[in-house]
Amino acid sequence: MKAKCLSFSSLHLNSICFRKDKIDRLLLGMFFVLLLMNVTSVKAQVIDVHLENSPDATWTYVTTSRSSDFCSQGKTECIKFKLYLNPDVGGVSFKVAKGAASVGSADYKVDCGASKALGELSCVTPHTDGTPTEIVFCKPGNDEYTYTITSVKKPAVPKDIDVRVDCSGQIDFGAVQTGTILTINSTDPGTPGLYNNRLSSTNVTSRYIYYTTTSNIPETITYQVTGTIKDGCGNVLPVSGSFKVNSFPALTSVVTANSASLCGGSSVTLQANATGGKPPYIYQWQKDGVDISGATGSSYSTTIAGLYTVVVKDQITACGSIISSPPFTVSQNPKPTATISGGTIICPGSSTPLNIALTGTGPWSVTYTDGITPVTVNGINSSPYQFSVSPASSKTYTISNVSDSKCNDVGTGSATVTVDDVTPPTANCKNIAIQLDASGAASITAAMIDNGSNDNCSSVTLSASKTSFDCTNIGANNVTLTVTDAKGNKSTCTAVVTVEDTQKPTIMATAPVTVPADAGACSAVIALMAPTTGDNCGVASVTNNAPASGRFLVGITTVTWTVTDNSGNRETATQAVTVNDTEKPVLAAPAAVTQSADAGACTAVIALTAPSATDNCGIAARGVTSSGIPAGNAFPVGSTTVTWSVTDIHGNTSTQTQEVTVNDTEKPVLAAPAAVTQSADAGACTAVIA
Repeated sequence: MKAKCLSFSSLHLNSICFRKDKIDRLLLGMFFVLLLMNVTSVKAQVIDVHLENSPDATWTYVTTSRSSDFCSQGKTECIKFKLYLNPDVGGVSFKVAKGAASVGSADYKVDCGASKALGELSCVTPHTDGTPTEIVFCKPGNDEYTYTITSVKKPAVPKDIDVRVDCSGQIDFGAVQTGTILTINSTDPGTPGLYNNRLSSTNVTSRYIYYTTTSNIPETITYQVTGTIKDGCGNVLPVSGSFKVNSFPALTSVVTANSASLCGGSSVTLQANATGGKPPYIYQWQKDGVDISGATGSSYSTTIAGLYTVVVKDQITACGSIISSPPFTVSQNPKPTATISGGTIICPGSSTPLNIALTGTGPWSVTYTDGITPVTVNGINSSPYQFSVSPASSKTYTISNVSDSKCNDVGTGSATVTVDDVTPPTANCKNIAIQLDASGAASITAAMIDNGSNDNCSSVTLSASKTSFDCTNIGANNVTLTVTDAKGNKSTCTAVVTVEDTQKPTIMATAPVTVPADAGACSAVIALMAPTTGDNCGVASVTNNAPASGRFLVGITTVTWTVTDNSGNRETATQAVTVNDTEKPVLAAPAAVTQSADAGACTAVIALTAPSATDNCGIAARGVTSSGIPAGNAFPVGSTTVTWSVTDIHGNTSTQTQEVTVNDTEKPVLAAPAAVTQSADAGACTAVIA
């Protein structure tokens, strides 16, 4: 069996084919129902845009829908905007954005005309038959777009403008395009060009120029406009026309009133006195800078205090509103009040002040009573008003009437003055410090911890919970002071009595110690005896600065003994420890020296070596000395005794002797005589020879 196909091309749907022998009639009916539901849900996307109120307007719309075909483009992703424009509109621009970014590669059509790039100004003339101008935009997809349509005023010679001397007027030539060349020249009154200096420019190449007026300017000035205008459609149009500038005085407003103050439920009528500008005036009254709903007349009545101003606007749209100056203050004078206070308890025969707190505007008149006798006081100029009462018995005072310069009312409050001594005395304590004496005791009186305790009606007696202290109370002690008045009323306070032990401990000076140095040492180990000490509250420690080893060096060492009591008080004593060096130095015994006399001499030169010496504390700087050594160490033949001496640093001396023996072992020298030859003496057989 052939398949049957249905075509829905007018709905932009593909043809649908089915086999009758495979589809139940019921399912076919359901299919057509669903198809009908789908067709009816497809609505053309047409948006009305109302921009009639001004030739310069902007409209924004956000949507994701673009599901129609317009301008017979054969597209189903289009949206249409129907623009209802102001008659003075000369151009429209259309922009599309996705988020913050402009959409590119797209265009739009105005009245199904030629395509325009997004953002490009389209030359538009509102339809004279009242039908809307239409914009069609097509783009596939369902992205959310923001559509912005902006209309601009068509180029033209400006209409007459009104300005005030306190502002500048904007002269609008509409959406002229580059290529516009216009010249402006004042023609009346006076000579041509006389008032050209009021203009920001006499040559127009863009939409706006500005006019500034002054107080001495003519009320009306006519300006001639000539040249050519290029509009948004690219048309270059010749222009010849004129416009007038009407100058009005500055707009001012002062608020006056039939009264500046309110009393009770009265009212005040405020009047706005506006002058200058271009009437009629539009008013908006404000209280404390906030608009008052419905208060738009030249006068306003109020029963509420505040700071009132009126915003005044005239018919000159080029200039803004003004606010009346100065602001007008409406003060509220409420009913005066008088509140009495100060009730208390007083002693018999005493007086007490009562206070009346007043509100309103002085001077005041107040009537008060003790329940029996009313008293009126006039001419009260300040608040609070204070007066004294001295009732013989307890009384309650109230105010029956109060009036100020504008209103009056009944006072409030009461003040009860009770005549009796029921008030406990005031106990004032002060903290003190006391010192234990040498026996470790101290005492106080109650007056010593009193700091001006008193009573409203009588003198007071004092007692203290503790008056005696000893070493066990050192530190802070809470002592209760009880204050009692003549009627037996009592009060207490607590004072801190700080017990201090400032007594120094005692120490008996120890006798000096003198000992010789230990054998072979330059010091002595000494065990010192501790001194005798004492304190009123006990000794904590006895210390000294002696060497920890107990070894004292030769000489005098001053040892300081320190005794500290349990309160940290200290006392010292010194002890002289003397160690004497009585040990002589050790000098080695030198050996005896025996030597032959030097050849040919009856002496021998002998270089002796000094013996070694040691000492427990040290040898004096001069070292080992000698005596008995001949000059030049030339010892004579025979025995010579040399004495060696050494002294330590503390003056101890040792000596040793050394025998030096020189022997003469050299034989005498006999010279050989020479032979003598001589002739015999004459006549003799001999010769006398000497």
